[in-house]
Amino acid sequence: MSSTYIWTVDSMTTFTDTANNIANVVNSVYYRVNDIDSDSGITVGMSDNVQIVYNPDDPFIEYANLTLDTVISWVQGTLGANTVSQIQSNLDGEIQSILNPPITILSPPWT
Repeated sequence: MSSTYIWTVDSMTTFTDTANNIANVVNSVYYRVNDIDSDSGITVGMSDNVQIVYNPDDPFIEYANLTLDTVISWVQGTLGANTVSQIQSNLDGEIQSILNPPITILSPPWT
């Protein structure tokens, strides 16, 4: 099995940091991960959201200047490497279950 994982962002929520006088500070990201098996063409996916903790000591990126890569790095950094690996492993498992169903339905032997 050869997987390609595609991380995307569906939407984000923001707030205004009145103490630092900046608007559209991202505080939640709704993301999606698709796993595409290049051998079979099967695609599975999942979506969820994470809370992003704003640190006023970090350089601020204006909302209009955000990129997908930046936001996905926030999501994956918030989740942590172990959780990112677990998500991708779970998606691989779903593809394996489609390719090799764990349950077999058989007709009774007397029919």
